[in-house]
Amino acid sequence: VGNLRNRCGRALAVLEYYPQAVTIFVHCGSLAELERRLRQRGTESEASIQRRLEVAQRELAVVDRYRHQVINQTISAAAREICEILTRQAGTP
Repeated sequence: VGNLRNRCGRALAVLEYYPQAVTIFVHCGSLAELERRLRQRGTESEASIQRRLEVAQRELAVVDRYRHQVINQTISAAAREICEILTRQAGTP
């Protein structure tokens, strides 16, 4: 959980030093969808699910500070979209 709490902060700190950095926020679309996925897996305790949802809520609060958002509906589609973003950015000075 500590790693999750700091993930957004570290990414946004990079922008302070490298404003041209490509930032991509990958998420499942909503807190309700995240909760559904976590419960469907059946691998997390209730306390763990609640912690994950709290972290996700804080992360979603700063999503607008990222240059790109990818909604992870399927791994292959999300990976393809990330590759497309990076390919477009590679041609940008």
